[in-house]
Amino acid sequence: MREERIRTASRPAARSVARRRLLICVVAIAAAVGTVALRSSCAFALVGPGPGEPFGGDDSGCVPSRSELKRCSDTAARVYSRLESSLARCHIKQASTRYSQAGRGQPKVFDEETCESAAAARFDATLANLETGGHCGASALLATAPNAGAALPDSLDARGADLYCDATSGVLLDAAGDDDGYVPASRSALTCTKRIANALGKLAASAMRCHQQAAADGFTLSHPVFDEEGCEQQAAAVYDTNTQRLLTKGSCPSCLDGAAIAALRDDLLAGLDTVNAALYPCPDPVLHPGTPLLDRPTLMALGVQLPISGDENRDARVTLRYREFGSPGWKEAPALLRVKPETIPAGEGMTVPEQFAGSIFDLRPATTYELELHAVDADGPVDQILTLTATTRAVPTDPATPHAVAVSNASELAAALAAAGPGDVITLADGLYTGAFVMEADGTAADPIVIRGASRDGTVLDGNDCLCNVLEVYGSYVHVENLTLRNAQRALRFQTGGAVGNVVRRVHTIDTRLGLGTRDTQFDFYFCDNVLEGRLVWPQVYTDDGGLEAGDDGILVQGHGQVVCHNQLVGFGDALKNGLVGARSLDFYGNEVLSAYDNGIELDISEGNVRAWRNRFTNTFATISFQPIYGGPAYALRNVVVNVADEQMKFHGLAEGAGPSGVIACNNTFVSPAIALQVNTYAASHNVEVFNNLFVGPAVLAGTRTVDWNAPMVGGLFDANGYYPDGGFRFYLPPAGPLSYANFAALQAAGLETNGSLLTEPVFDNGLAAPASYTQTLAPLDVTLSAASNAVDAGVVLPGITTGYQGAAPDLGALERGCPLPIFGVRPPGIDETNEPVGCE
Repeated sequence: MREERIRTASRPAARSVARRRLLICVVAIAAAVGTVALRSSCAFALVGPGPGEPFGGDDSGCVPSRSELKRCSDTAARVYSRLESSLARCHIKQASTRYSQAGRGQPKVFDEETCESAAAARFDATLANLETGGHCGASALLATAPNAGAALPDSLDARGADLYCDATSGVLLDAAGDDDGYVPASRSALTCTKRIANALGKLAASAMRCHQQAAADGFTLSHPVFDEEGCEQQAAAVYDTNTQRLLTKGSCPSCLDGAAIAALRDDLLAGLDTVNAALYPCPDPVLHPGTPLLDRPTLMALGVQLPISGDENRDARVTLRYREFGSPGWKEAPALLRVKPETIPAGEGMTVPEQFAGSIFDLRPATTYELELHAVDADGPVDQILTLTATTRAVPTDPATPHAVAVSNASELAAALAAAGPGDVITLADGLYTGAFVMEADGTAADPIVIRGASRDGTVLDGNDCLCNVLEVYGSYVHVENLTLRNAQRALRFQTGGAVGNVVRRVHTIDTRLGLGTRDTQFDFYFCDNVLEGRLVWPQVYTDDGGLEAGDDGILVQGHGQVVCHNQLVGFGDALKNGLVGARSLDFYGNEVLSAYDNGIELDISEGNVRAWRNRFTNTFATISFQPIYGGPAYALRNVVVNVADEQMKFHGLAEGAGPSGVIACNNTFVSPAIALQVNTYAASHNVEVFNNLFVGPAVLAGTRTVDWNAPMVGGLFDANGYYPDGGFRFYLPPAGPLSYANFAALQAAGLETNGSLLTEPVFDNGLAAPASYTQTLAPLDVTLSAASNAVDAGVVLPGITTGYQGAAPDLGALERGCPLPIFGVRPPGIDETNEPVGCE
């Protein structure tokens, strides 16, 4: 689908200067999916070079093609002009010091080379900060500007021969070094050279500001065209006025006559025109793929990143296919997402490199796969195959060399935990174990430590209402299974950053404010088939008390490679939650959330290849949260969401930061009592794909709108979704702003949702309708489509997402009619990732 998408983002296309025009009138604006079309019969005026085009004239380089590249170039240009001035001051200081030394016999106290090195280091540090910040994109600036900076000292050293040209003193300026020229013979000659050098520094700063203004006006297609040559001429005139005073006074040596001073001026301006190509490089439209990388593998998914440079016009594509190792047949995965680092707020501490990234779903554990990335870019032309081999993780198992340890009371349990070592299987007899318990030892990958109850509901660890963890674990490779934890502030927490391979399986938690929690940063945990009961009772929601209970978390993970699957949760603020800034490779699948005071799932503050698929959420305030995503992709696929009090998908930012960047939300089903779809925030979302979803509201809307997406969306793809009922639609598409349509027909007439559907009744097989109010407490419901629904076969094909669809085309929503129902919540004994039915295949 990415090959056919149209963008909401307004990035001017590169066209020839002769064809570029500027509207000189007020225009009517009509929004289309991914674009803003301007319709009017208006007068046009020719304008100068635009984004991505050469400056022209005697100025090398190009107008930046994107705002973040312009910021980088402007910063580099500003510090380059400072470098020029700083190096000139080094020469001035050197000449003054040598004059004093030669004329008065004073010892030399100034190291000109050290002065130059310090100035160059400040320039290099600024470039390093630009690179570290990750917001210069794939620009050539970071490759070319350092070369320009390194060459500047040499050019100034050579210019010194023309400035310090009077050989009357007979004393070389730097006999043992690399600086040409002579020490001035008199105080007046020294003053002349100093003032000319200062004038050159001011000229360099003024000329560089002319270049920056040319870039700014070209980027915005300002009219009339900025006269960069006229700007330089004004700066040169100031230089001429100041230097003419020196000639009038007669204080300069004869070699620094009017022609020589003008030659210094012209040489400086010519050099700045040449170096402009390094500071404002022309865009490289050709994709240059790097070496593909794998995120941490999970049991049922693999994530890949392809570092890149070039492709500044962003028309390259990278598809992905895979097969079991040695298998003859390939399968298509979702195409990789072009990550856009410039959309990530600089103040939030995240640096994401230029890349394509994406995931493969519904794999089998402990299986080796061949991956094939196909990168295509017509600008090269580029048509390149890159390959990887990856193995998914295995389902956690018992120790290879087990050692049985039986306990039957709290003191025996505490002793067994204190003495535990790799391979121990600590089995708890049914009964009540009161207190708080600690495990500090590590198991190993082959021989984990296992803490297992005789029966889940018969083996009970009771915290006796403590403000503590009923059980806390400090080691790695510790499995906690088949028991109940209850009556405490927190049920179970893994306390050590860097811990690996811990497991919580078939555990029941009761009456806690945290069910299962981790610490920063941990790896490859497996939290599956647990039942967690918090203290909050639906319909208590976030807005009732201003979020006082928002800290009640069901399952909180803080790491990479974490798997959270087939749990059943009720009574928490956020049921499922990522807590690590920049987390990658997280899987949430098969979970059953019966209520959530705030979010059903928070993928917030994660970076990329985080995945929520085939979960079911009932009775939630704001269900799937992306607040924000740092580049992505973050996937929400085939989730069932019924009875949403507020926002179905939370596309928010943090404080004043931007909203999510890199969200893919496809084939989800949303049923809501007030409005089918709403997002309300000032934060702009970027690089979003929303396809094949069902947005079902009540037959009679609470207001007038079926959809109210009152948040800016830049680079968003919204198409092939189904809506019920018919009503008003509002989308906020910059630069047009909020655009409202009276009904679905008006929406499509304007060019939005051209492949979308207005749903007719019946939608669902069981007659499901949106509840009258979210305050009802609903049981989990089957959202299989009715055979008569026009949502059947109404979707578009999405490789790796709609695989195995029945009929002429994929259905809209989470459940493909005719396919087996997925398992939501705890799986029956004997079912795990090795044999769980998935999808339609």
